[in-house]
Amino acid sequence: MKNIFHKFFLSILFCCFCGSVFAKTEWRQLAPGLWYTQLVTPTLTSTGTLHAFRVDLNYYHFSLALAKEYEGQFASAQNLTMASKGILGINGGFFSPDMTSLGLRISDGELLSRFKHSPWWGVFLIQNNRAKIVSASQYQPENDVDFAVQSGPRLVVDGAIPKLRPGVANRSALGIRRNGQVVIVATQNLYLSTVELAELLQKSEPENGLACWQAINLDGGSSTQLYARVNDFVLSIPSFMPVADVVVVVPRVS
Repeated sequence: MKNIFHKFFLSILFCCFCGSVFAKTEWRQLAPGLWYTQLVTPTLTSTGTLHAFRVDLNYYHFSLALAKEYEGQFASAQNLTMASKGILGINGGFFSPDMTSLGLRISDGELLSRFKHSPWWGVFLIQNNRAKIVSASQYQPENDVDFAVQSGPRLVVDGAIPKLRPGVANRSALGIRRNGQVVIVATQNLYLSTVELAELLQKSEPENGLACWQAINLDGGSSTQLYARVNDFVLSIPSFMPVADVVVVVPRVS
């Protein structure tokens, strides 16, 4: 009887803790068309954070910075973002040990890396100033795609979470809200499964969610890194690992 009561008490405590892990989502405007929020969760040994940015494509342009274009410079989100004159950068998709991007990469309408046939990958792309995410099987090469990065898996598909594989790690992702705004996400000392990340991306505001209708996983784990400098706001999530490419957000010229 004592063991049963003990297990019941622990289960109630666990549920209460999980229910209060993330605080209410509150966005801070950093500049016209750009907002930031963070969701913080305590663990037994540290405090992990999910950082998220909301980007209006009417104010900002997406491009890719490739490590091979900046020889002699450590290929980090910070270095490549600064070299590209961007205000925000996050690690891109998967790459090989020789720092070659794997899968489709398009920047400023130029094909940088060819499409890879992988059933569990998807493509985040911007076409005619509108972002969308499609599966590998749905993707069709088109001349007017301005930006594209192929990665996976897709985390949120038309508001629903597909079947995802287990495993926890630091995570990075791109999402799209119903109003067309792009959400950029990276975790810092916060190890999530793809299901847990998908739930946070999918969940509606204001309670713990980012309200993404579509979302796709980037190359997380030890590659997870992000850099932002907007006016007096500075955020750096470094990594000891270089990356082959970085998704960079650049202000549009008026």
